[in-house]
Amino acid sequence: MKLKEAIEILSVNVQEVYNLITKDCSHFLTESKNLPLYKGISVTREFFFKSIIAKNIPTGLQDNKGFVKGFDNAAKYFGFIKMSDSTFCTGSKVTANLHGTIYRIFMIDDFKYLWSRAFSDSLIHYVDYVEKNRDDYDLIHRLPRETYEEELKSGYDFFKDHVNTYSSENLDRAIKSKHEIMITNSSGFYAIKINSALYRNICKKFKKI
Repeated sequence: MKLKEAIEILSVNVQEVYNLITKDCSHFLTESKNLPLYKGISVTREFFFKSIIAKNIPTGLQDNKGFVKGFDNAAKYFGFIKMSDSTFCTGSKVTANLHGTIYRIFMIDDFKYLWSRAFSDSLIHYVDYVEKNRDDYDLIHRLPRETYEEELKSGYDFFKDHVNTYSSENLDRAIKSKHEIMITNSSGFYAIKINSALYRNICKKFKKI
């Protein structure tokens, strides 16, 4: 065993972490059928931590606030969760790796989610739409603020059609699809850095479930 791995295991008790996850994340483990859900994290974090989901524009979308607002408005139409209240995750390590260090996450207590049946990254789909409809898009965003919502109806049609490709059911299917998943709750989630000694030992325990 490498010294680094030995230090990890000594600093965090594997059994304690396992007990914590199985107790606090039992709903998530059932819904996900124990399939791994990944998140790319761009800031340096410990190999195991707990995080609360911030209710704001997701990291990476600060320059696309119009996209987030349009999505949220359409999500309200369908009774879905808002993008601005969620964190992004995926069943794909490749996709998670594009956004930072890969962690496996476990949602604590009750949670809600939304996943795309069509897209691995809905922002890319939106950018494609904007490029194909550049004249209309530029016109909408030059209008005075008081007429913005009314004039955005043509854009809203895009979001309504786009959000209609999402589902709030079958988390295990969502993970298997490797498509975009938005997930939210009030209690947050636990995260374990993959390829760490802790992660490998936790995975061994989960295989016994």
